[in-house]
Amino acid sequence: MANYFDVKGISVVSPKGELEWCKYLEPDTKYNADGELSVNLLLDPEDAKAKEFIGKLENLRDLAMNELRENLGAKGKQWSTNEVVSEHFNKEGEPTGKVIVKCKLKDVAKRRAAGKASTIQASGPAKENLSAQKTLVNNGSIGVVGCFAYPYEMASTKKVGVTLMWQKLRVFELLAFANTEDDLFGTEDAVEDVFETAPAKEQDDLDF
Repeated sequence: MANYFDVKGISVVSPKGELEWCKYLEPDTKYNADGELSVNLLLDPEDAKAKEFIGKLENLRDLAMNELRENLGAKGKQWSTNEVVSEHFNKEGEPTGKVIVKCKLKDVAKRRAAGKASTIQASGPAKENLSAQKTLVNNGSIGVVGCFAYPYEMASTKKVGVTLMWQKLRVFELLAFANTEDDLFGTEDAVEDVFETAPAKEQDDLDF
Protein backbone atom coordinates (compact mmCIF):
# COMPACT_ATOMS: atom_id res chain seq x y z
CA MET A 1 0.00 0.00 0.00
CA ALA A 2 1.28 3.42 -0.85
CA ASN A 3 1.97 5.95 1.88
CA TYR A 4 -0.32 8.67 0.57
CA PHE A 5 -2.97 6.90 -1.53
CA ASP A 6 -4.89 3.64 -1.64
CA VAL A 7 -5.56 3.50 -5.39
CA LYS A 8 -5.27 -0.11 -6.58
CA GLY A 9 -3.69 -1.41 -9.74
CA ILE A 10 -5.54 -2.73 -12.78
CA SER A 11 -4.88 -5.37 -15.42
CA VAL A 12 -4.39 -3.88 -18.89
CA VAL A 13 -3.82 -5.17 -22.40
CA SER A 14 -2.27 -2.79 -24.90
CA PRO A 15 -3.30 -2.19 -28.50
CA LYS A 16 -0.99 -3.53 -31.19
CA GLY A 17 2.36 -1.79 -31.34
CA GLU A 18 5.94 -2.23 -32.44
CA LEU A 19 8.15 -4.21 -30.07
CA GLU A 20 11.63 -2.95 -29.24
CA TRP A 21 14.36 -4.57 -27.09
CA CYS A 22 12.09 -7.49 -26.23
CA LYS A 23 13.84 -9.41 -23.43
CA TYR A 24 11.28 -11.99 -22.35
CA LEU A 25 13.42 -15.15 -22.15
CA GLU A 26 16.56 -14.45 -20.13
CA PRO A 27 16.54 -11.88 -17.30
CA ASP A 28 18.98 -9.01 -17.78
CA THR A 29 21.26 -8.67 -14.74
CA LYS A 30 23.36 -5.72 -15.94
CA TYR A 31 21.67 -3.18 -13.65
CA ASN A 32 19.71 -5.57 -11.42
CA ALA A 33 21.49 -8.54 -9.87
CA ASP A 34 18.17 -10.35 -9.45
CA GLY A 35 17.41 -9.85 -13.14
CA GLU A 36 14.58 -8.21 -15.01
CA LEU A 37 12.58 -8.92 -18.14
CA SER A 38 11.56 -5.93 -20.24
CA VAL A 39 10.15 -4.65 -23.50
CA ASN A 40 9.42 -1.28 -25.09
CA LEU A 41 6.10 -1.05 -26.90
CA LEU A 42 6.03 1.71 -29.51
CA LEU A 43 2.66 3.32 -30.22
CA ASP A 44 1.39 6.05 -32.50
CA PRO A 45 0.02 8.66 -30.04
CA GLU A 46 -2.51 9.82 -32.66
CA ASP A 47 -4.05 6.35 -33.03
CA ALA A 48 -7.47 6.13 -31.37
CA LYS A 49 -6.76 2.86 -29.54
CA ALA A 50 -3.38 4.12 -28.38
CA LYS A 51 -5.01 7.30 -27.06
CA GLU A 52 -7.55 5.24 -25.14
CA PHE A 53 -4.87 3.01 -23.65
CA ILE A 54 -2.62 5.91 -22.66
CA GLY A 55 -5.63 7.77 -21.27
CA LYS A 56 -6.42 4.81 -19.02
CA LEU A 57 -2.90 4.88 -17.58
CA GLU A 58 -3.09 8.64 -17.10
CA ASN A 59 -6.42 8.29 -15.32
CA LEU A 60 -4.95 5.74 -12.92
CA ARG A 61 -2.03 8.07 -12.20
CA ASP A 62 -4.29 11.09 -11.72
CA LEU A 63 -6.57 9.22 -9.30
CA ALA A 64 -3.51 8.50 -7.15
CA MET A 65 -2.29 12.10 -7.44
CA ASN A 66 -5.66 13.53 -6.42
CA GLU A 67 -5.83 11.31 -3.36
CA LEU A 68 -2.25 12.14 -2.42
CA ARG A 69 -2.97 15.86 -2.57
CA GLU A 70 -6.11 15.45 -0.49
CA ASN A 71 -4.16 13.54 2.16
CA LEU A 72 -1.19 15.92 2.22
CA GLY A 73 -3.15 19.15 2.08
CA ALA A 74 -0.94 22.17 1.33
CA LYS A 75 2.18 19.96 1.06
CA GLY A 76 0.54 18.13 -1.83
CA LYS A 77 1.08 21.18 -4.04
CA GLN A 78 4.78 20.31 -4.10
CA TRP A 79 4.02 17.08 -5.96
CA SER A 80 3.62 16.58 -9.72
CA THR A 81 3.09 13.73 -12.15
CA ASN A 82 5.41 11.73 -14.37
CA GLU A 83 4.44 11.01 -17.97
CA VAL A 84 3.16 7.47 -18.51
CA VAL A 85 4.93 7.29 -21.90
CA SER A 86 8.15 8.78 -23.28
CA GLU A 87 9.15 10.09 -26.69
CA HIS A 88 10.84 7.62 -29.03
CA PHE A 89 14.02 8.47 -30.96
CA ASN A 90 15.78 6.53 -33.71
CA LYS A 91 19.45 5.57 -33.63
CA GLU A 92 20.33 8.95 -35.14
CA GLY A 93 18.67 10.67 -32.20
CA GLU A 94 15.74 11.96 -34.23
CA PRO A 95 12.15 11.71 -32.97
CA THR A 96 10.10 9.07 -34.78
CA GLY A 97 6.69 10.44 -33.81
CA LYS A 98 6.00 7.35 -31.69
CA VAL A 99 5.91 7.02 -27.92
CA ILE A 100 7.35 4.31 -25.68
CA VAL A 101 5.36 2.27 -23.20
CA LYS A 102 7.91 0.60 -20.93
CA CYS A 103 7.01 -2.77 -19.39
CA LYS A 104 9.18 -4.66 -16.90
CA LEU A 105 9.17 -7.64 -14.59
CA LYS A 106 11.79 -6.79 -11.97
CA ASP A 107 13.67 -8.89 -9.41
CA VAL A 108 13.03 -12.15 -11.24
CA ALA A 109 15.25 -14.26 -8.97
CA LYS A 110 13.56 -12.94 -5.81
CA ARG A 111 10.12 -13.53 -7.30
CA ARG A 112 11.03 -17.09 -8.26
CA ALA A 113 12.34 -17.78 -4.76
CA ALA A 114 9.14 -16.40 -3.26
CA GLY A 115 6.95 -18.55 -5.52
CA LYS A 116 5.64 -15.57 -7.49
CA ALA A 117 5.25 -15.40 -11.27
CA SER A 118 8.74 -14.93 -12.70
CA THR A 119 8.30 -15.59 -16.43
CA ILE A 120 6.48 -13.96 -19.33
CA GLN A 121 3.75 -16.00 -21.02
CA ALA A 122 4.65 -15.46 -24.68
CA SER A 123 2.77 -16.69 -27.74
CA GLY A 124 3.31 -16.21 -31.46
CA PRO A 125 1.23 -15.63 -34.61
CA ALA A 126 -0.31 -19.12 -34.45
CA LYS A 127 -0.58 -18.96 -30.63
CA GLU A 128 2.50 -21.19 -30.40
CA ASN A 129 4.49 -21.09 -27.16
CA LEU A 130 7.45 -18.86 -27.95
CA SER A 131 9.07 -19.52 -24.57
CA ALA A 132 9.13 -23.28 -25.14
CA GLN A 133 10.67 -22.74 -28.56
CA LYS A 134 13.07 -20.11 -27.16
CA THR A 135 12.16 -17.83 -30.06
CA LEU A 136 13.88 -14.46 -29.99
CA VAL A 137 11.76 -11.46 -30.94
CA ASN A 138 13.55 -8.84 -33.01
CA ASN A 139 12.95 -5.10 -33.06
CA GLY A 140 10.09 -4.23 -35.40
CA SER A 141 7.92 -7.22 -34.51
CA ILE A 142 4.28 -6.33 -33.91
CA GLY A 143 2.44 -7.43 -30.80
CA VAL A 144 0.48 -6.61 -27.68
CA VAL A 145 1.49 -6.78 -24.02
CA GLY A 146 -0.50 -7.69 -20.93
CA CYS A 147 0.55 -5.95 -17.73
CA PHE A 148 -0.51 -5.13 -14.20
CA ALA A 149 -0.51 -1.32 -14.00
CA TYR A 150 -0.20 0.34 -10.62
CA PRO A 151 0.54 3.88 -9.43
CA TYR A 152 3.71 4.72 -7.52
CA GLU A 153 4.96 7.67 -5.53
CA MET A 154 8.58 8.78 -5.32
CA ALA A 155 9.22 10.96 -2.29
CA SER A 156 12.74 11.95 -3.41
CA THR A 157 11.40 13.67 -6.53
CA LYS A 158 7.82 14.26 -5.29
CA LYS A 159 6.46 12.52 -8.37
CA VAL A 160 3.52 10.22 -8.96
CA GLY A 161 3.51 7.89 -11.95
CA VAL A 162 2.44 4.46 -13.19
CA THR A 163 4.50 1.28 -13.41
CA LEU A 164 3.64 -1.51 -15.84
CA MET A 165 4.54 -4.92 -14.46
CA TRP A 166 4.89 -7.15 -17.51
CA GLN A 167 3.01 -10.46 -17.52
CA LYS A 168 2.12 -11.55 -21.07
CA LEU A 169 3.20 -11.10 -24.67
CA ARG A 170 1.35 -11.91 -27.89
CA VAL A 171 3.32 -11.47 -31.12
CA PHE A 172 1.33 -11.13 -34.36
CA GLU A 173 4.12 -10.25 -36.80
CA LEU A 174 7.38 -11.91 -35.83
CA LEU A 175 10.76 -10.64 -36.94
CA ALA A 176 13.15 -13.31 -35.71
CA PHE A 177 16.94 -13.29 -35.36
CA ALA A 178 17.22 -16.47 -37.44
CA ASN A 179 19.32 -14.87 -40.19
CA THR A 180 20.73 -11.55 -41.31
CA GLU A 181 17.62 -10.64 -43.26
CA ASP A 182 14.40 -9.88 -41.37
CA ASP A 183 11.92 -12.68 -41.99
CA LEU A 184 8.33 -11.54 -41.61
CA PHE A 185 6.08 -14.38 -40.54
CA GLY A 186 2.33 -14.65 -40.70
CA THR A 187 0.06 -12.02 -39.18
CA GLU A 188 -3.30 -12.09 -37.52
CA ASP A 189 -5.79 -9.46 -38.59
CA ALA A 190 -7.59 -8.89 -35.32
CA VAL A 191 -6.87 -8.86 -31.61
CA GLU A 192 -9.49 -8.62 -28.93
CA ASP A 193 -9.30 -5.20 -27.30
CA VAL A 194 -9.38 -5.53 -23.53
CA PHE A 195 -9.84 -2.29 -21.60
CA GLU A 196 -11.18 -3.54 -18.28
CA THR A 197 -10.73 -0.92 -15.57
CA ALA A 198 -11.87 -2.87 -12.52
CA PRO A 199 -9.22 -3.36 -9.81
CA ALA A 200 -7.39 -6.65 -10.23
CA LYS A 201 -4.88 -8.75 -8.37
CA GLU A 202 -1.31 -8.97 -9.59
CA GLN A 203 -1.66 -12.50 -10.88
CA ASP A 204 -4.96 -12.08 -12.74
CA ASP A 205 -5.05 -14.07 -15.96
CA LEU A 206 -5.06 -11.71 -18.93
CA ASP A 207 -6.97 -13.24 -21.82
CA PHE A 208 -5.62 -12.18 -25.21
